[in-house]
Amino acid sequence: MHEGNPNGSSSSCENQNGDSENEISSKGDSSLVRSKCVKMGAFPLTHKDKDIIRLIGQYLKNTGFEQTADKLVDESGLYLEHPVATQLRSHILAGNWTKAEASLAELHKLLSSDESMMKEMKFSVLKQKYLEMVEDGKLIEAIHCLRYELTPLKFNTGQVHKLSTYVMYDSLDELKEMANWAGKGYASRQSLMEHLQTFLPIHIVLPPKRLDKLLDQAVSHQIHQCKYHNRSLSPHLYDDFSLLTDHICAKDSFPSRCTHILTQHGDQVWFCRFSPDGSLLATGKQFLLLSATDKQVYFSQQQVNKFTSLLATGKQVSLLS
Repeated sequence: MHEGNPNGSSSSCENQNGDSENEISSKGDSSLVRSKCVKMGAFPLTHKDKDIIRLIGQYLKNTGFEQTADKLVDESGLYLEHPVATQLRSHILAGNWTKAEASLAELHKLLSSDESMMKEMKFSVLKQKYLEMVEDGKLIEAIHCLRYELTPLKFNTGQVHKLSTYVMYDSLDELKEMANWAGKGYASRQSLMEHLQTFLPIHIVLPPKRLDKLLDQAVSHQIHQCKYHNRSLSPHLYDDFSLLTDHICAKDSFPSRCTHILTQHGDQVWFCRFSPDGSLLATGKQFLLLSATDKQVYFSQQQVNKFTSLLATGKQVSLLS
């Protein structure tokens, strides 16, 4: 964690004019007191406080609230990420590849990272540089980058050979498809930066979209813990759930009325499983008969064994009549 204004703690807190904490409070500026005292150590931030501030700051920046995030940094006295990581991000988003490589070298000095990791990071940066040159039609420069910058790294030779074929693309859409790449611009550069973040320790930079991931985990846990959960999820999870309250399905929403009785079985039923869309229920008997609601199908013993093993592992099974 990097603190912008490291100072020792004190029993009292004064503003720039020398006013004490009580004097400022009497003027109705209690929020300012809290801010200044945080910086001066009168209200020392816990480790949890610092983590939350960094998470919120990252989320604000990712959603475009740059000035709000900068204000948070100023008031808390904390950096959201190491200054060298900030420089790296700035250079990558600007497409300044020479300075981006220099920032990588600075990070290498800070971390004493193993060479293979730094090679992969540098390879990713040079790959983006190469693809942008190809898109811009700067083929001589692109080939120079491939031959004298990417190849000497001796990293992922197969990928280097594949990159060499991209200079022969017929259209930009073909290049994007071949490279599985969004094209020159903010989207691909941001994706590159998020990839690089996965290599860096948390005291240098947070993992990409860390707060989003934590909230997704919290919602998934609540769904798993919900005793009467009976709702299909939309592709956009937060269309169905609010983060402002715990998720609980009402008991009366859970199916509790008998709608169908299976009469085909005459002995033990060992397995039953609904189809992914919930429209069919497949049941497995002790012997050879398998039924899916109103359908009856007979299988060999080998097929039954395979079917029951698939049911046990939760894999999808198709019943054909």
